[in-house]
Amino acid sequence: MFDGTHLYEHADPRQGETQRVGHYIFNYGRYEVDEYLTSNAFFGLDKYHIDGLRVDAVASMIYLDYARKDGEWVANDYAEEKILKRSIF
Repeated sequence: MFDGTHLYEHADPRQGETQRVGHYIFNYGRYEVDEYLTSNAFFGLDKYHIDGLRVDAVASMIYLDYARKDGEWVANDYAEEKILKRSIF
């Protein structure tokens, strides 16, 4: 039974939502996110025989403060603006 917890995105909106367009950001530190993204990539490659994957908005995946003002983002464990945990194929 689903209890309403955040499975794929961050619970804190300063970490889990883009300010410009309102999209949710994956919590790349979670095992479920890594499995979801990897499974979808391999499904597309296998089922539809695609030649490559396009990744959009890469800067917002790398930098926590991308298009945000002070106070709208949370620094990582090393007080930096970079996302340390990313899904790796």
